[in-house]
Formats: sequence, structure tokens, C-alpha cells
Amino acid sequence: MVSTKFPMQDGIQAMLAMREERYAEAIPLLERWRTAVGPENQNYAVATRVLIQAHEALEQWNDAIALCQSLSSHPNEDLKHWSWKKLPALEKQRPLDDRADGKATQFVTIEGIDDSETAFQISDPEPTTTASPGKSNRKLRDAGLEALATQKYDKAVSLLERYLKQIQFANAKPHTHIALARAYCGNRQQKDATHLCQHLVKIGDKGTQRWAHQFLHAMQCHPKARDPLSAERQAREKSQQFQPDISEQVTIVALHLSIYGGLLLSPLLPSSLWQDLGQALLHQGTIAPELIKPLGIAILPVLFPLGLFYLATEETLKIHGREVVNYWITMLAIAIITTAGSPILLKASDLLTQVPLLWNLVTLLAMVAGVSYGVAPLAAIAWFFVKRERVFRYPFILRLL
Repeated sequence: MVSTKFPMQDGIQAMLAMREERYAEAIPLLERWRTAVGPENQNYAVATRVLIQAHEALEQWNDAIALCQSLSSHPNEDLKHWSWKKLPALEKQRPLDDRADGKATQFVTIEGIDDSETAFQISDPEPTTTASPGKSNRKLRDAGLEALATQKYDKAVSLLERYLKQIQFANAKPHTHIALARAYCGNRQQKDATHLCQHLVKIGDKGTQRWAHQFLHAMQCHPKARDPLSAERQAREKSQQFQPDISEQVTIVALHLSIYGGLLLSPLLPSSLWQDLGQALLHQGTIAPELIKPLGIAILPVLFPLGLFYLATEETLKIHGREVVNYWITMLAIAIITTAGSPILLKASDLLTQVPLLWNLVTLLAMVAGVSYGVAPLAAIAWFFVKRERVFRYPFILRLL
């Protein structure tokens, strides 16, 4: 009895089993899911496609073909057309001994492939003596794929060639053809790899043809590479990342060094700038013309980090810009306090001098803060190149942003 209460639970478990390549467990779950949802449900098509793929993965060709044939009159047009396209591929992969009519289509490959040569097919009334790809053949194929994964290319070539010879080239799945081409290239058999890829361009499905084109191009660009596609990918990544990485490094170094530029401009500012600015705003309501130039000099150093903070698209640049902006906010606050509150600071210093221990402590803290303000930009640059994942935090600053 099929449970229809929670059909999606079977579907989820089936998809998980397929993802983990537990095809035998997935098949009954998929069959229950199909039966539970019914042919009219949109999930029926999904379950059916995956069920055929599960049979195909287990090389249960008769079950996969029978299920595919049963969809020829299904009301779902997409599923019906999909089954029409899938059926020839399944028939092509089914071993000779499994064919019900005893007839088979053999694909005969040509050793030396030129542009004028191709593969051709013949029909035999009787099965040939080619052995079906049983467990021993599958072990041979798996051993070849494992040798390729561990970069034992000569062994991979030998095993995969034996496997393809026993089951016939056309009966193998596309990933086996691709694996042999990669093994040839890794074993420095570039000519064989080129011939095989040219052959796959002519007789493979669309995905295999596209891969063969890419592999041939990669072999031309990286003739000495054992894995041309990997070399091509690495070269492309380097070309794409080189400029952004360099520009980011230069920008962040310039950002922190701009602090020294601002400090070098500070002697050009009158000591009473902020006091005069406050009085002008308080009594006149406007900025006096003679204050515009020194005010521009005072604001200039903060424009670069402020622009990065608001305009940069990279999060790293925004964080570094914010830290430098907070640095200048702190410097501005210190300048305003020391200028506008100088009488109060003088009185406070007079009181502190009467307590030598307290005065020495305040003087020491002021010296530490002053040194940190001068050394911190260099520390921030060094920190960036050593620990990019963590932004350097300037000490003794107000973080208003």
C-alpha cells in the first residue's frame, strides 16, 4: 500500500540518496513518489526523470528503456519529448547481450582521425562476441578513473584503453571518453589526446563536444601542461585578479599614508583657526573669506578616506576608509578642544603640576597617544599585508562612523 499522506518526504529522501550516489535506495523511493503524486502532478515528471537516471547509473538498461518507452504517450508534452530524446541514448549504451532483438548498432572508430575522417556505424543481425560491461569491466573502468584522479597517467591510459576495447568505444559513457583524453594528455601523449578530442567533436553529444573544443584550445595554449584545462583556468583567474589585487593594495597603502600628508599640512593652519571659525559663525553666521583657504587645507586630508567610505564598492576599502575618517575626526576634535578650550587646559595643567605623580602620568599618556598617532598608519599598512582578514584598529580614536 502506497502512502500518499507525505509524498514529498519520499521525494526529498530520494533526492538525497541520488546526491550521495545511493541509487539502489533511491529507486523504490522514487517509484513511491511517482505513484503518490500521480501523472497529472508536476512532480511526476521530476520523479520520472530522476528514476530513469537512477536506473541508468546502475546500468539497469532494460528498466530505464522500458520506463522511457512508457512515456511516449504521456499527456505532459515536455516529459514526452524528453523521453524521445533520452531513448536513443539509452539504447546506445545498452550492452549487446541485453538487447531483446539480438541486433545491435556498433560504432567503429578510426585510429588516425583527419578532418575528412569520421566514425561510422553498421547494423549486425547477430550479436557480436563483445563481452558485456559486467562487474569486471566496471572495476577496470573505476580503477582507470582512480588512477587518473591520483595522477598515475600511464596506468590510467592502460586501464581505460582496455576497458573501451572490451565494451567498444561507443558503449562507454561520455565521462570515460573524457577521462581517457585527460589521461593521454597527462601521459604526454598529446597526439593521441588531440585525435580523441577531434573524434569526440564529431560523434559526441553537445556537452562532450563543448568539452572537447575547450580541451583542444587549452592544449594549444598550454602544450606542456599535464592538465591543460586546470592551467587555463589558473591563467584566467590570475589575469582577472592581478589588476584588482594590485589596485586594492595601492589604494589602501595610499589611504593610510595620506595621514602623513595631512599632518605635513597642519603647520599651514593658523593656531586660532577653529576659534576664529566659531566666532565667525556665532556673530556673523557665515564663514569669513580669509578662513576659506585654511579651512579647505584642514578638510582636504579627510576627503580621500571619506570618498572611499561612501563610494567604494569593495567592503575592504569601505572599512579602511571608515577607520581613517575616524582618525581625522579624532584629530579634529583634539584641534578644536586645544584651541577653543586653551584657557581651561592651562588651568588644568597648573593644577596637575602641583601633583607630580598625576602630572607625570598624564604626560606619559599624552606621549603614548602622540607616538601612536604617528606610528599607527605604518602599523596599519603592515597589518594589512600580514592579516588581510582583520582590519587594523587605530588606538585612542573616536569611532563615530
